[in-house]
Amino acid sequence: MARTDLQKLTRAELLELLIEQTKRADELEAQLAEARAQLQSREIAINEAGSIANAALKINGVFTAAEDAASQYLENIKLHTSQQQEICQKIEADARQHASEIIRHTELKCGEIERKVTDYWNSVSQRIDTMYQEYTALHEIFQTDTKDMKHAKKESEVSGAARTAKGTGKRKV
Repeated sequence: MARTDLQKLTRAELLELLIEQTKRADELEAQLAEARAQLQSREIAINEAGSIANAALKINGVFTAAEDAASQYLENIKLHTSQQQEICQKIEADARQHASEIIRHTELKCGEIERKVTDYWNSVSQRIDTMYQEYTALHEIFQTDTKDMKHAKKESEVSGAARTAKGTGKRKV
């Protein structure tokens, strides 16, 4: 399978490929075990046949087949491992780039929100200061007016009492 075809595959498909290769490797190992068993049985056959030259030719064929199968298996494993590593590296690089974009976008949004909050806080703080100053001014005016009113009331009471006393005094006379 070409490298570009592998890059187009999803993770699930890549895992399926890897599983297939593992199964293939297991099959080849089973074949190798079978070849070894045949080799052992051939050794017995050599002993029975008594012909060393004939046995060597038979064993040589088994070893050649086993060696070819093992070489093919190793080449497939190296090829697929290399391809898997390249695909994983590309996926990791893409994920890192995507994460960096998300972080950058989030930082921009946070900065914007922070500016809005700061502006709002400054506005509220300024309004509170203005209201406090107005309250203080009104409180001072109220205190002054209350004192003036109490003073005027006392004066009014004193002058009213004096008038009553004068008016009472005239009657008695």
